[in-house]
Amino acid sequence: MNLLPISPRSSRRRAVRGVAMIAAAAATLVLSACAGTNSNPDSTEAVEGGTLRIDGPMDAGANPCLDPFQGWGSDWTLLTSNIAERLVDQHPETGEIVPWLASGWEISEDGLNYTFTLQEGVTFSDGSAFNAEAVKTAYDADLALLEENPGVLGGADIAGLESITVDDEYTVTLTLDQPNASFLNRLSWNRLGILSPASYELSAQERCEVGISSTAAFEVTEFTPYESIVFSARGDYTPTSTLNTHDGPAHLDTIEYYFVGENSVRVGNLTSGASDIAWKVNPYSPTDLEQFAANGNITLEQRSMPGTTYFYWTNTAAERPLSDKNIRLAVLHALDNETYADVLYGEDYPDLTGMYDSSTSLTEPADASLYAYDPELSAQLLEESGWELGEDGYRVKDGERLTIEALSYGTDPVGEALLQSQLKEVGIDLQLIEVPAAELVALENAGEFDIAYGYFNGSDPITLFRFYNQPGAGGLRGLDEDTTAAIIDLMDANLAAADDEERLALTNELQTLMLEEGLILPIFDRMQQAAVSDQVGGFQFTAESVIRFHDLWLNQ
Repeated sequence: MNLLPISPRSSRRRAVRGVAMIAAAAATLVLSACAGTNSNPDSTEAVEGGTLRIDGPMDAGANPCLDPFQGWGSDWTLLTSNIAERLVDQHPETGEIVPWLASGWEISEDGLNYTFTLQEGVTFSDGSAFNAEAVKTAYDADLALLEENPGVLGGADIAGLESITVDDEYTVTLTLDQPNASFLNRLSWNRLGILSPASYELSAQERCEVGISSTAAFEVTEFTPYESIVFSARGDYTPTSTLNTHDGPAHLDTIEYYFVGENSVRVGNLTSGASDIAWKVNPYSPTDLEQFAANGNITLEQRSMPGTTYFYWTNTAAERPLSDKNIRLAVLHALDNETYADVLYGEDYPDLTGMYDSSTSLTEPADASLYAYDPELSAQLLEESGWELGEDGYRVKDGERLTIEALSYGTDPVGEALLQSQLKEVGIDLQLIEVPAAELVALENAGEFDIAYGYFNGSDPITLFRFYNQPGAGGLRGLDEDTTAAIIDLMDANLAAADDEERLALTNELQTLMLEEGLILPIFDRMQQAAVSDQVGGFQFTAESVIRFHDLWLNQ
């Protein structure tokens, strides 16, 4: 396969008002949202061997680290999910937790002890055996790193793990300091992938580089941060997850992943045949869809990304305008989410269903009236708070214009302009504050803004916990004591819940409260999309909405 050189930069909706949509292109493009599909309809048998190329985005603000516990960025879930395996897996359709490196488990009645029986005969790519000692070494190292660096990405997933006990060679017990109903789910997430004991003899920084070992189907043999990663298949690999679709090693010999900064280059490489998959964290535009449809040999695979929607969270500190609940709700109901998605991603893009993406386990769609586009209600709420409409179309009170400042960093400029226009319709002046990635955390901590965008990945509703888990933290800054206590109590109760039915009820109650208070302003359901050549087979989305490399093959 010839590779193009890469630069180091390397039927649901009403018509959209005033916007010409490219509906025909989206209609002729095959859309797939199932967990496992074959992107090559002309071949039913997998082809062995070959090199497949994936072009993905380049996130300049990422931490390009091969250790799943540390690495993060817009594309790193895909990469680290395939770098290391976990104790348990999650079925992408049912949400059920299923065996992976662990063949079974038991949970004590008090919810504190999780005892895992491990698969036997599994080896790391360095030849060492996977066993209970290896699990203990991995999680002890993660806990040590968390103590050294409380901000490490995987810290939220392992927080509360008190001890790891080796019961025998293939039995290990994980003990929590308090019950955590989301713990099994978190163990399935990419950040808790297990490396070999020898890998943890390396420093934290060295674990970010080539040289680590895992039980996965591929090992990383080349890595240049922000440029490329080469995954080489293990000839001795035996599948460990019950969700793998074939026995034996991976079909492919090699997968080359390139970090390509420009979306137009990724699209061009795919349509010209220089790449096989164009990976896109944010959805493709109607123009991109039109190019894929014109090509005729490309399938768009998509699945909702588990976690929260793409949302703006509100700064409710006393000196900021959004300390007024009426203003928060006025902003919420001034947002026309359907038009936003139509303009940016095409009119076939799925509807928003609340503050959680639709693939998140133990969640249900929120009452649509809680976040419905209703500019008349927005106007009424603002007038109740004394904000009168001025001659220039903006609202004023005591001689001051109603201005909302939004932190702008890596967001879509077309989307931001659309939000500005929507808020202006009700008299709110949305000002964008351009923020370098290096200064973002400092500005958020200082509270020098009104709204900031974000999202949380995770296939469990408690993914919000780290941002709303204590008074004054993150999204609770400046919020009144009663509402703060109600949110924290609901999250604590969710973690301690006895069964999934109770957890679902608590999640629904939390979602209703967050929207009723205007604390989260959902914008769109995040869809993981991949444009795939018809020469690719075995494409399968996992519960994390990433590709399982082991099952891919290429029609050569």
